[in-house]
Amino acid sequence: MGLLAGREYGARELLQKLNARSDSESAEEVLVWLQSQQLQSDDRYARMLLQSKAGRGQGPLRIRQDMKHRGLSGDAIEAAFAEFGGDWFALALSAYEKKFRQPVTSDPRERARRQRFLAYRGYTGDQIAHALEQGHQECTNHP
Repeated sequence: MGLLAGREYGARELLQKLNARSDSESAEEVLVWLQSQQLQSDDRYARMLLQSKAGRGQGPLRIRQDMKHRGLSGDAIEAAFAEFGGDWFALALSAYEKKFRQPVTSDPRERARRQRFLAYRGYTGDQIAHALEQGHQECTNHP
C-alpha cells in the first residue's frame, strides 16, 4: 500500500518491488489482492503513463516502446491510446517549436538534425513532416 500511495505502478514493476521486500509467493498474493481491490490496474497505469509522457513531448512510437518495456499488455496499451484525446500532429509541432526557435534553413544537414530530434522523441514520419512544414511556415509568417 505504501508503494501505491506514492504513484501508480504496473503489475510487473510492482511485483519486482514486492519481491525485493518478501518472497515471490507472498508478493504474488499481495499483487492479486491489490488488483482485486482495484488498487493496482495496468489499464489505469497505462493511461497515466501515456498522459505523462505525451505532456513531456514524447511521441507515440517512443511511448509504446516504453510501455512494452515496462511489461504492460498490448490490450492495456491499445486501450490507453484509444482513450487518449491528444493530437499527435499538434504535439509534434509543439515539441518542435519548443526546441527550435529559428526557421529551418535550406541546409539539408540542419533539416536532418531536426528530423532526428523528432524521430528520437518517437514521432512518426507523417508527424515529423507536419511539424517541419508547419514550424517553418509559422516562423516565416511571424516577423
